[in-house]
Amino acid sequence: MNLTKRGDKKNYIMPPMVYSYIRFSTPEQIKGDSLRRQTEWSEKYAKERGFVLDDKLKLQDLGLSAYSGAHRDRGALGTFLHLVESGKVAKGSILIVESLDRLSREEVFVALEQFMGLIRNGLKIVTLSDNREYDKNNLDAINLVVSIMSMCRAHEESAVKSMRLGKAWENKRTLAVNGTQKLSKKCPAWLILNKEKTEFFPMPNRVKEIQRIFKMKLSGKGATAIVRELNQGSGWKPGDDKKKNENEGKKIESAWRESYIKKILKDRSVIGEFQPHRLGRGKKREPIGEPIPDYYPKVIDTDDFFRVQEQIKSNIHKGGKTGKVNNLFTHIAKCGYCGGPMAFIDKGPAPKGGQRLICDRARRGLDCCHTSVRYGEFEDYILKFCKGLRPQDIMSKNDETETAINLLKNECEGKIGELTFIESEIKNITDSISITNDQRVRKILDIKLTEKLDKQVALKQTINNLKIQIDKKSRCFEDTKLTITSMTELIDFLKTDKREKHIDLRLKLRGEIRKLVNMIEVYPEGIHGYSRQNSSKSKRCFKLFFTSGSNRQICPQKELPIERDYDSESGETRILYTLGNYGIFQKIVSKNGHIARKKIRNYARI
Repeated sequence: MNLTKRGDKKNYIMPPMVYSYIRFSTPEQIKGDSLRRQTEWSEKYAKERGFVLDDKLKLQDLGLSAYSGAHRDRGALGTFLHLVESGKVAKGSILIVESLDRLSREEVFVALEQFMGLIRNGLKIVTLSDNREYDKNNLDAINLVVSIMSMCRAHEESAVKSMRLGKAWENKRTLAVNGTQKLSKKCPAWLILNKEKTEFFPMPNRVKEIQRIFKMKLSGKGATAIVRELNQGSGWKPGDDKKKNENEGKKIESAWRESYIKKILKDRSVIGEFQPHRLGRGKKREPIGEPIPDYYPKVIDTDDFFRVQEQIKSNIHKGGKTGKVNNLFTHIAKCGYCGGPMAFIDKGPAPKGGQRLICDRARRGLDCCHTSVRYGEFEDYILKFCKGLRPQDIMSKNDETETAINLLKNECEGKIGELTFIESEIKNITDSISITNDQRVRKILDIKLTEKLDKQVALKQTINNLKIQIDKKSRCFEDTKLTITSMTELIDFLKTDKREKHIDLRLKLRGEIRKLVNMIEVYPEGIHGYSRQNSSKSKRCFKLFFTSGSNRQICPQKELPIERDYDSESGETRILYTLGNYGIFQKIVSKNGHIARKKIRNYARI
């Protein structure tokens, strides 16, 4: 290391530290001569002058654009500028670049502000391509004009290049919409592009796994269970086709992950759609134009895709498959007193133990009802009194009528999911119309809005027709006694063996309950509140709130559960109760307040 002597005194000063900044826009340039050339020039400059070339800060932005400012926002240059501003880079230090366009290709006032900021903080900027030096001492009019002209030229070159590239991609998008050519070879992992770049072909072994994912999701399994089952199988896994890592010499791990499963389940490319994107403001990808239908080959039925979207929507904040599915009402059962979740606890085998539901707040020592309800009894009552829950939908049979009903229901669920998506699009277009003042844009948006509204009307009509067909075909199953007997049989079947053997059945049952029920309020000591002094389990009550808007209140009694049922469609309230030894009565309160009572000799479900 060379030292510089100052006068006759034995005082020495360290030579200035030299920092070399290397940047190019595309990762492909690393294969060329750019990196070697810029590195050698920097080393030569420091060696000839006896300066110290920094080897700690790796000031390289390889593949980051200076036109978009990515190198400053998330690259090494941004880190270096922060160190300069904070005083951690000593004044008098030298920053070497091949040319000023390596520092910035943004608009002149942005590039000049960055340039002057470095000089104000005491740095010297050296450009090796033209052997110019810029610092406080020599920044005269000539050097300043040269620097500004260099910045103008760099920005104009990038702007022209960006415009040409934009037009090229616009032309590609037009060809893609017309089905003439694909935008690029980039595609989902289960597809491959032909040599002519005109068509994607599905890879059977991978498509089989994608279809398996959707099938498992429709059966009620969560992402965790799907990942476990796929990784235990012998089918295709992401990473199987990856080459060995050149640096480590190890094969990349082949495995499914929850994040990828969730991404696939929401990816509209499985139904053939492709949404073009561009780099928008904030350097984030944003959609451009309408999705291109039939761009990819469809590997999942459209109705099944939208059924999954509805299932995902209904499962938000309700969790997925956990363990043995002991609790069918996770995230649905709430404490009626404080609104907290009802926790499932297992105290071991009966008679001293048993499975129970208790308010989670009470369990954690907070002020709420410490009285629990027996889980088995609770499950039985909810299954018996859950409006719309049909054992025929849970138990798989080969009856042709039931198969036809299930097919109609699946189609109906898919159309409902598609309707939800269309309605969100309508809202987005309406919001866009409200904020734009350009009449040309409004005209285009009006046309799109009309198309979406027409589709919305058609979907609603289709859903209504499907519901009518389902209702007609279901009438043969509407006999009250048959339903009660069948549900009782289902409950008895679930108790015949250990729950581990009924995981798939309980998953399906839980999925059906979540479609029908928004929330269940549990009142272990009665709906009018509880008291530590006057605790009474005999007053326990369960209140079901259905997705249809109806609600049902159940108060278990020794003789007969008291049932209070509000029907949102008819506006009627039905109350089933016992009156001493006189028998079982039903009170019906109509929408206009008219009350009717009648005696029921034999109990029947409402």
